Amino acid sequence: MNDPYSRSELRALLSSVDGWLSLREAMLLYELARCAPASGDIVEIGSYKGRSTIALAYGMKRGKQGGCIWAIDPHEGVIQDGDHPVDNGTFEAFQDNIERASIADIVRPLVMTSRDASKKWKRTIRLLFIDGLHDERHATEDYSLWAPFVSRDGGVIAFHDGFCGECGVWRTIRQYIWKRNDIVDIGATGSILYVISGNPSLVDHIRVWLKKFVITVAYMIHSLPLPWIVKKLVVHRGMRLLLLTRYSGILYRNLI
Repeated sequence: MNDPYSRSELRALLSSVDGWLSLREAMLLYELARCAPASGDIVEIGSYKGRSTIALAYGMKRGKQGGCIWAIDPHEGVIQDGDHPVDNGTFEAFQDNIERASIADIVRPLVMTSRDASKKWKRTIRLLFIDGLHDERHATEDYSLWAPFVSRDGGVIAFHDGFCGECGVWRTIRQYIWKRNDIVDIGATGSILYVISGNPSLVDHIRVWLKKFVITVAYMIHSLPLPWIVKKLVVHRGMRLLLLTRYSGILYRNLI
């Protein structure tokens, strides 16, 4: 499980790639791509300039499952960074970053919308990373279109801004993810909330129920008009430690 050389290499590479994915979140994607046991390909919805793509590809290259990474993004239009619109004509920058990272052999860019990409999709997905537009309509559409292809035997579905992040993403999680009965564990690292599928035992059901409760309370606290330092200590430093999994626990031993 320990792979410090690859992590240090990845950290150095990501330092020059624009994006909103934090270093800790990137390392989580690396671990999920490297170690999650399900078979199949990896799909990310929303690639921007390739920050998450690189993290996923490095993990895949150092894992044993093989497969490809399908990077879905129309790379056009305008996205929003807080109050500032950002031009999303980013495919050239994406390609440059992928080439520089030496991962073009396993990355398959699909320059189109998530809906268009799903129309002829038939492959099994072992890791689905949803990081497209974060409003409820698009988050729900991305989940509904792609979740049926995720392996039910250890497959992972991850949402960026799913933990105390965008309200639209949270509403999608609460409406759809919380109703699934095939979840064996739930985790959160940074703003990424992810679920692991499988055949849950009674212990798994109890753990998942408790984690759902922790996440719901965390979101309620995060929504209150409290000082940021309080939210940081209670939610992001305290409650999130209750959401560790076998994939995220290693980050606290090796990253920070």
